Formats: sequence, C-alpha cells, structure tokens
Amino acid sequence: MLQAECSQERARIESAIDNVNEKGRPGTKEILAEELELWEQLDLLVAQRLSTIEDRIEVYHQLQLKHEQQLTLETDESPHSFLRLDDQKDALLEQQRDVEVLELEREAEQSLLLDSKNQLYEAESKRRQAQEDLEFSSPSEANALQSKLVLLELRCRVLGCNTDLHRERCELLKQSAVLANAKMQALEVHINAIAGEVRFSAEELEERLGLIGRIQKQAKSQLKEAEHRLRKASRRRSQEDSSSLDNTEFETAREETELLQQLLTEISGVRDCWQRRFQFANKDFESGEPSQWLSEAIASKRRIDRLADKLNFHRMHWQNAAMTLERKSNSDEIKATERAEIESKLSDIQQAIEFYSSTQVLAAGGQRLFERFIDELQMHFENQSWQELVQRITASLDATWNYEIASIDDRPITISKICCGLALLFLGYWSSRLVSNATARRVMPRCGISPTAIAPLRTVLFYSLLIVFAFVSLEVVNVPLTVFTFLGGAIAIGVGFGSQNILNNFISGLILLAERPIRIGDLVNIEGIDANVEHIGARSTRVRTGANLEILVPNSKFLENNVTNWTLSDSRSRTSLTVGVAYGSPVRKVIEILDSTIRNHPKVITEPEPIVLFKNFGDSALEFEVHFWIQMKRMMEAAKVQSDLRVEIDDRFNEEGIVIAFPQTDVHLDLQKPLDIRVSKHPMPRQNDAYPMRAA
Repeated sequence: MLQAECSQERARIESAIDNVNEKGRPGTKEILAEELELWEQLDLLVAQRLSTIEDRIEVYHQLQLKHEQQLTLETDESPHSFLRLDDQKDALLEQQRDVEVLELEREAEQSLLLDSKNQLYEAESKRRQAQEDLEFSSPSEANALQSKLVLLELRCRVLGCNTDLHRERCELLKQSAVLANAKMQALEVHINAIAGEVRFSAEELEERLGLIGRIQKQAKSQLKEAEHRLRKASRRRSQEDSSSLDNTEFETAREETELLQQLLTEISGVRDCWQRRFQFANKDFESGEPSQWLSEAIASKRRIDRLADKLNFHRMHWQNAAMTLERKSNSDEIKATERAEIESKLSDIQQAIEFYSSTQVLAAGGQRLFERFIDELQMHFENQSWQELVQRITASLDATWNYEIASIDDRPITISKICCGLALLFLGYWSSRLVSNATARRVMPRCGISPTAIAPLRTVLFYSLLIVFAFVSLEVVNVPLTVFTFLGGAIAIGVGFGSQNILNNFISGLILLAERPIRIGDLVNIEGIDANVEHIGARSTRVRTGANLEILVPNSKFLENNVTNWTLSDSRSRTSLTVGVAYGSPVRKVIEILDSTIRNHPKVITEPEPIVLFKNFGDSALEFEVHFWIQMKRMMEAAKVQSDLRVEIDDRFNEEGIVIAFPQTDVHLDLQKPLDIRVSKHPMPRQNDAYPMRAA
C-alpha cells in the first residue's frame, strides 16, 4: 500500500512539475522538487524496510528450525580426519569473528536508531509549530504556510519510516547474533565430540606437505622474478637519473625480494610444524620434545606476527600512494606523457598490493597453524599425569643444567660446569684452610720451625693451595689459561688506575712474610705508638697497644716508614733508672746499694752486667744513673721493673740513712748596708715570689 502511494504521488508531482514548467510560476517548482525528493526517499526506505523484514523472517525460521533439531554436521567418519578437524576449527574461528562483527554492527545500528529518533522528534516539533502558525495566519500567508506544512508532514513520514527501518535492522542483527551463537556452540560441541577420535594419517601429512611444497615453489619463482626486476631497476637507476617511476619500481622490487626471502624461511618452519604435529598426534616423541617444540613454536609465531605486520604496513603504504596517484591522474592539468608515467607506476603499485594481499593470506595461515599447535601443546601439559609432569620438569632442569652460556676456543661453557667449578672452588677454599691450619699445628712444629715463622708460612701455604684449586676449577669450566693473557692486561690496567694502594699493601704483606722484619709477638714502635704484633694479613697488620686497643696498620707503613722493632733479633732490652741523693751522702755506699739492688731483681739480666754511674753534681742532689737489661715482650714490663726497683732502692736508702734529695731554693740577704723599706698605698708585685732567686 505504501509503495503504491509513493508511486502515485511521484507521478502526480512529476506531472505538476511539467505544468509548472509550461506556466512558469516562480517558487512552485522548488517546492515540488523538494516534495518529489522526499517521496523518493520514502519509497527507498519502504523497499529497504520490506527487505529487512524478509531477512528477519528468514532468520526467524532458521532459529525455529534450530530449536526443533540440532545443527547437523558431518561426523560419520570413524576415525575422523585430522585435516577435517582443522577445517572445523577454522570454521569456528570464522563464526566467532562473525559474532563479533554482528555485535559491532548492532551497536552501530542502535546509535543510528537513536539519532533517527532525535531527528524525528525535532521534525515533529517543527510540524506542530507550523500547524499552529497556519491556524492563526492571514489568508495571504495561508498558501505558503500550507505548502510548508505539507513538506514537514512528509519529512516526518520519511524520518518515521527511517526510524522503523533502523529498529527492524536492530532486531535483525540481534536475531542473527543469536543464530550465529547457536551455530558457534554447535561447532564447539562437534569439535569436542570428535577431538578424541581424530587420527592424523601419513596420507594427510603428505597432502599438506605437498601443498606447502607448491607454495614454496611458487614463492621461489616469485623471488626470482622480483630479483630480476630489482636488477633491472638497479641498472636503470645507474644509467639514468632517478625518477619517481624508477624509484617506485626499485622500491617495490626490493621490498618484495626481502619479504619473499623471509617468507621462504618461515615456510620451512611451517613444514617442520606440520611434521611435529604429525608426531605429536601419533604420540611419536620423546619426553622432553614437547617443551622444546612449544618454545620454538612460540618463537616462530612471533616471527610470523612481525612478518604479517610488515606486510600490512607495506600494503597500506602503497594503497595510500595509489590513491594519491589516482587523484593526480584525474586532474585536467596533467599532460598526456605524465599521465602515461602515472598509469605505469599505478600498475607497479597494484601488482605490489596484490602481492602483499596474497602473502598476508599465507601469513595468516601460518599464524593459525602455530596458534593451534601451541594450544595443543599447552593442553597436553595441562592434562598430563604426574609422571609426565615429573619427566617434563626433569627434562627442563636437564636442559637448563646443560645450557650453553658461552664458548671459548670452541669449548662450551655450560651452567653445569660453572656450578661444578664454583663448588670445587668453595671446596678448595675450605680444604686449603683446613690443610694449612693442620700443617701449621702439627707438621711445622715437628720440623723445628719457630712459632713466629709458622703464621706467615701458614698464610703462604693457604694462598698457594687456593690458587691451585682456582686453576683446577677453571679447567673444569673449560676456561683455558690463555684467556688470562688478555685478562691479565685488563687487570693490570685496572689495578694501575684504581687499585694502587691495595696492590701496594698486598705486595708489602708478601715482603713482610718473606723477609720477616716483624713477626707475630714482636714489640714495635710505629709512628710513636708502642704495640705488639698480633696478626700479619695480606693487606694489613693487626697490632695491640698497652691500653688493649687494636690498630690495623697497612702493610706498606712497615716498609715506607721508620719502624722500631724492640724484639727483632733479641728480646733483651736495656733500660735505665735515675736517682738523686742529698749532698753529703756516701757516694761509694750509694753505688754499692744500687748495684746490689739491681742484681737481686729476678727480671734483671746479669749478662750483660748492670752499670751504675755517678752522673752529675746537680743543683739540689748528687745524680746517679743505673743501666740494666731485661727480657721485654711488652712496654709495661719495663715500667713494672722500674717501679719495683724504685721501691727497693727507697727501702735500702731508708735502712742506710741516705736521703733522696729534692729541689731546694736558698735566699741570701746583703746586711752590710741598711735595708731599703718603703710603704705604699698600692702594694707592688712581689717579683721574688713569682721568680725566686736561686742560691749563687
């Protein structure tokens, strides 16, 4: 009915337009033309809506049929074909993409429906306003307002039909999505049902490898052709000036050559993937092979993804270039010769676009193949038993244990060798320390080595054994000693610039251990500090002072500075004691008392003999000095002996009535003339009190 009305109105308006042309009435023709356009739009929308309704009815019948009986698929093969299963999986992927596309189209159609409703609301508002204006208009304005109202009413009918069309399309897309989901679920059920009964036969493998061989042969032929075109374009560029035409031919040939070379490499990986799928489907593999296949398949998938991205990029680039050239070719200002060059370039670009499109199809097939193989391997790992899991973990650990990190002189360095070398080095460190300590405690004393020499010999033995074990560890790791020719130079440079002090102290430590200018237990004076040596290390020496302070002294200090070693060759040390007695004391008796007191002390050595000297006539006393020798290991020992001797001397002097003198000051007054005495308000400073005069 509506289509018939549209046809009648269109005929009426066309006839009216003809009458207007004959009579020449101004303004009427534009209104009729606009009305005719609206009726044509309405007629088109009605036809589209009827077609959409028919499509909805068809989809509705398919859904009803789907509810009555399940979607039938060919599953009567037993066992089922492996390639047929792959086709079913490809169909499932296509169905999933169809569902996604339908959902996107439905969202877009809902957006259009909303826009159409808004436009219809605005048109209805204008129509009501025009109708109100017509009711209150004057007779002179009625005709114009009536024509405007007719157009607005017709526009509202068009927008209403457009809204209904979008609503019908939304319902159609909704039902189509439901049908697509039903088909997808049926495919999933079918695939899951036959997945356990699939057999990959050798004939199917040969069929697939034959197809790959034909593709490889075709790619090689294309590669030869592309290389020929590349050489031809290169010669033209070298002989003539580079033009846009030559650059296009050269660039397309070069790109095709590079991509075909990469494609041939990936085709070999695809062939290997099919062979591994055949082995995997027929369970013809070792325990550790699936893990290796999975890692290699993931790497191959990444390479093909990069190839697909590169193909898509080049295709879009040349498509944009072709669009630019087509716009330039359609220009009226271009010359015939330039148009011929552009058409030739367009021909080259179109061939390149066709090449990229066909190659993208192959790359997409390779992507699906590796994705499917990866899914199969991952599913195998997820469903494997604990025995297979243990085997997989063992194989992975074994592969990691024997992983080659580097190679030197064609000798591999693996993780296992590095771990063994480190373990041997640790064992060597422990063994070196154990052997050196045992040798120092048990062997060296029996060989007559002095205790002071045992410590440095133990250190030398420890480092020597450690170096031997280090070289053995390097041999286990397969690191040749020739490597240290280079490393030695590098280490020397590094030491020369950044480790001078460390190397200086280390070498000084070796010299101290070899020459033995100081030994453990020696009493030394370094930089004004008296201390006993407790430990001589590779970098520093530890000494302990009389105040029980431990000081770490760099070894170089013992060689660069003046060091006093009180016990280097002999532990005997001479010390002295000073005594002053009052004037009038018996000198010989004092000397006798001092000599006997010194000799009777148990820590004083009688050989060399003690010496008593009458040193000087002092200001306040007769000064005596006693020199004697003692065995001194620590500075406090000399102080203790001196203290004991002072106590003993004081006791003997008291017994003999000898007075130990102390400082005295005598004041002499000149009485030959009167004393000068003055009285002052302000007392003068007493210089004699601050600075006493000594007796003349």
